[in-house]
Amino acid sequence: MNELRLPAADEQLLALARPSGRSVAADGLFDADSPICRWSRENAVVMGGGCALLLEIAHPLVAAGVARHSEFRRDPFGRLQRTLEAMSAIVFGSTHQAVAAARSIERVHDAVHGTLGQAAGAFEAGARYSGRDADLVTWVWATLAWTTVRIHERLLEPVEIGELDVFHADQARVARLLGLPADRTPATRADFLGYFDRMRRERLVVTDEARAIAEALFSRTSSGLVAGMPGAGLARALATSLLPAELREPFGLMWSEADEERLDRFASQVRRLRRR
Repeated sequence: MNELRLPAADEQLLALARPSGRSVAADGLFDADSPICRWSRENAVVMGGGCALLLEIAHPLVAAGVARHSEFRRDPFGRLQRTLEAMSAIVFGSTHQAVAAARSIERVHDAVHGTLGQAAGAFEAGARYSGRDADLVTWVWATLAWTTVRIHERLLEPVEIGELDVFHADQARVARLLGLPADRTPATRADFLGYFDRMRRERLVVTDEARAIAEALFSRTSSGLVAGMPGAGLARALATSLLPAELREPFGLMWSEADEERLDRFASQVRRLRRR
């Protein structure tokens, strides 16, 4: 297990997120008109949170960490909300706020560690997990990046290939700020998609722990929805629609042509409201 250790000095940490050949402005890491900023500030993007969470916990070691080190039954969206707040500080905040957010994620992850109770896919019983494991942090980061693009395309508009290249280059800077090694962080659209597809084929298995988290996530009595998040029914529909098809049935999520048509109508309404 390759555990992350961030540099002690904030200046060193910022250097990891610096674009090649450029300095970092004190007022923030990213240009306001960059794809990572424009797409992340869309209100619709938060609606993809349910899908991102399902993708995260489709990794057995991440599911074990979430199940045993969070209050997902009482507050199923609380962890997502805290993650989105930290990511927002990194993308939109000053450099000081970005570093503080990275440090806060580091502190939370330091307390997360344990072993897998039962074998799951490529992982044997007793496999160790840690919130500081570079492989697991990479996967959690990747689910948020992937879902941002998918929800934008599903509810708002298609994205251009050139902008995707810029988006993934900037997302790699976020990953480096979180302590991920540059040589293991996909920084181009092609590398990112290759990584994501390999993870789908080789690492993802929906465990009982993951199903329990998903059940709590979409319970109609859940009171822990993120501010601005739709009701549990719509959150479930969006997550199911966005989720790779091979993961739907293992999570107990069904999807039909009628469901797709209803979501199409909802997406049309979102686009109309956005144009006003």
